Amino acid sequence: MLDIVSNQGAMTAIPAILTSLPLSNIILVLFIVIAMIFLTTTLDSTTYTIASYAGTENMSKAEPSKHLRIIVAAVIAVLSLILMRIGGLAPLEVVSGLMGIPIIAIQLLTIYAAKKMIDEDKAWQTNVRAKNK
Repeated sequence: MLDIVSNQGAMTAIPAILTSLPLSNIILVLFIVIAMIFLTTTLDSTTYTIASYAGTENMSKAEPSKHLRIIVAAVIAVLSLILMRIGGLAPLEVVSGLMGIPIIAIQLLTIYAAKKMIDEDKAWQTNVRAKNK
């Protein structure tokens, strides 16, 4: 198997390993189905999250519109295809890593907003259990 990776690349190793197993055709189809389910759910959750942040409605009271989610999915797909066309997987990996930096800033702002809401709510003062005597 190491010969396959060194000669043909890492992307050929998965099919080579799966075809070496018993019932290889069934296992290969099962792998493809599982990979597609993973890809679909990952893209759906990503578009939902980005559309929630980009939308103008309150995230806690309304879901992002389906049109906005479709637009976000289309933008992600187009950017991915452009990056794959430019230079394969390497530019896509670099840009994916760099795109995490603004997400960190957004998450820090979200943590700040959550702390601010908790401080304004002061639920810890009014919803306190009575101490046992």
